[in-house]
Amino acid sequence: MKNDIEIKKQREATVKKSNALARARYKMAEQEQSVLTYLISLIDPKDKVLKPQIFSIKKFCDVTGIVRSGNSYADVKDTIKSLAQRQWWIDYEDEGKLVLHRWLDNAEIHYVRGNVKLQLSQKLADHLINVRKHYTEYELLKVLGMRGQYSIQFYELMRSHRNEDKQKNVYYYSPKYTIDELRTQFWTTETEEKTGKVTVKYKQTRDFLKRVIFSAMREVNKYTDLEVTCEEHIGARNAVEALTFTIKGKDSEAAQDAEDETYARLDRRIIKGQQRIDELPEVEYVEVKGDDDDEQLDWSDAGCPEIAELQEFIDDDDRKSLYREHIESLCEVCDNKIKHEEAQYLNVLMEKALGIEAHSTPGETEKYLHEKYSYARAQNSRNPIQNWYAYLKTLIKADIKAVTD
Repeated sequence: MKNDIEIKKQREATVKKSNALARARYKMAEQEQSVLTYLISLIDPKDKVLKPQIFSIKKFCDVTGIVRSGNSYADVKDTIKSLAQRQWWIDYEDEGKLVLHRWLDNAEIHYVRGNVKLQLSQKLADHLINVRKHYTEYELLKVLGMRGQYSIQFYELMRSHRNEDKQKNVYYYSPKYTIDELRTQFWTTETEEKTGKVTVKYKQTRDFLKRVIFSAMREVNKYTDLEVTCEEHIGARNAVEALTFTIKGKDSEAAQDAEDETYARLDRRIIKGQQRIDELPEVEYVEVKGDDDDEQLDWSDAGCPEIAELQEFIDDDDRKSLYREHIESLCEVCDNKIKHEEAQYLNVLMEKALGIEAHSTPGETEKYLHEKYSYARAQNSRNPIQNWYAYLKTLIKADIKAVTD
């Protein structure tokens, strides 16, 4: 009980940073963002300098909803190392200069006690403490439900356009960003300093919008206190050249719904309609085949019924919607490195590995896949993974074998 109260209190802690930092352009993996936002939420607003923060890996996992396992120590260790190596520029427009920053000055892991000691860079002090104007502020809980690589950055970027009049009425500007600005903002365009070679991730604009902007926007609208829409500006050759975002704060009922969605993802709590996730009616799966150049999906191995069309066996729209959202969430957990049909198959295997009833607790498979993907990502930094689906499947099947042997 006491632990639950402490977790709830920490989830309600404030994350506050300057708008310049909220709008900074940097590259970061999802779990690195979890560590960073959690770390910033630990700052005492009364502090005059940035002090070292000490926290347990167990509490960090409990607060952020990360599944604790034998790999938790290694995952956090790899995440902190990667975070410490990140560098990025902040544009000080008033002074007409760019300053190179890093997140951490020092990092220690006390493996006996299971604690982490992190020191944020002192150069960030003006952006994280005693920030009295032009700042972005939100409750940590607002971002804990999101799993996409770009979602927290997108949320902070949108929230940085918040303003308040003299009567304390809150409103938001409608920022306009060109596609090139958004690519730079979310670090999908990189230029090598020595050669000048430009590397572009998601070269097709529609692919970039789908996998980065719209994916992040969907999570922000579902899990946070903001409602974001956008208008496309079409240029030559019918191509999207820019987006204008409309940002609104949700009313109390909609904000509560978003909070319920977040808790449902974190703790498998009651979702809207007072129906528990583990009480949802059973939903079958669709039989699919991989592309000719991909590994064929062996559905018989998972004991999956051969069904041609999803609509033929899901006669309830709510069930269909929940199922599709769950599959999309699994793809997002893996930064969309797996396809929908691959996510369906992995879901069946994960249910076997966890020993749970089919379709009964979607939150469990999401957390389990997040754990496996975090491990895979750490391995990828040493030896690049060519086929993420095949690699994840191997990890999960190893767990099934360990359970059944």
